Amino acid sequence: MKSFFKYTLATILGLFLFCFLGIILLVAIGAAAGSGSATEVKENSVLKINLDKPISERERENPLEDLDLPGIEAGNAGLYEMKEAIRNAAKDDKIKGILLEGGFGRMGWASNEELREVLKEFKKSKKFIYSY
Repeated sequence: MKSFFKYTLATILGLFLFCFLGIILLVAIGAAAGSGSATEVKENSVLKINLDKPISERERENPLEDLDLPGIEAGNAGLYEMKEAIRNAAKDDKIKGILLEGGFGRMGWASNEELREVLKEFKKSKKFIYSY
């Protein structure tokens, strides 16, 4: 009976240590993932927007897309993120214009109209927009 309690307490202690170390590991991974460096914009920069990916409401990040594995498709572009980038570029004095690189960006009519409207707002800032 004495060995039963000994092994039971050892198992409980092992579970507590496992949970404690697991929580510490998750916090460390979260801190490492959340500490992204800020992007520095140089003088006379141009915002380049690629329209060659499917465009959805929000961007979905695919952590495996950089590995070029078969069956892993490239991520998509987010309309919300594009609109925020264009609005920020209109306010930023270091950004002189926008370059839209075409492709066969798959987006709906409503998304196309929203992108058009935010580009018209950007044009009011007296900066250029080139499309290729």
